[in-house]
Amino acid sequence: MLANRLRFDRKSFWETVFWANTFLGWSLLLLLPSVAALRTFVQYRSRQPQYLPVTAYLISGNRQIELEVARTSEEKKKGLQFREPLSRSRGMMFVVDPSAPAAAIFPNVEAALDLAFVRSGTAVKIASNVKPCIVRSGAPHSDCEAVYYPHPVDAVLQLRAGTLRELGINPGSELLLQDRDR
Repeated sequence: MLANRLRFDRKSFWETVFWANTFLGWSLLLLLPSVAALRTFVQYRSRQPQYLPVTAYLISGNRQIELEVARTSEEKKKGLQFREPLSRSRGMMFVVDPSAPAAAIFPNVEAALDLAFVRSGTAVKIASNVKPCIVRSGAPHSDCEAVYYPHPVDAVLQLRAGTLRELGINPGSELLLQDRDR
């Protein structure tokens, strides 16, 4: 009796293999469109612009520039990508905490920007009219020109190109950065 149970039945074995392969094949065929749709959704979502709340201001004379403040690494990584060009009264501040050397790169930004590297309320480096670059899907950011400041900074401001000149901000200029709550 035990020998009958242990006996190998080729027909039954191959029939089981056939049905298992058929099930697996159809499962994969049905699953592949879902995987493709998920990948498309993830790519689409990663290309959505981020709009952060205005939580600070740069005040210069009678002008007040609203600043969206990027604090988290995710917010900093996304930055101003895929957005319409900034208005003259809008910018983004990247908080560097703790203070450290900083670099800025502009992949997938629509228009040129001005940068101010800030340490203790003073603009320590200015980069004007920095050109953005468009990164094709899957291409590295290495084609994009980075702006680097090798000394510790507390923040990096990104403003519409020409704004720093209009405000008269140069290296050494004291900046009045004010939290929105004040």
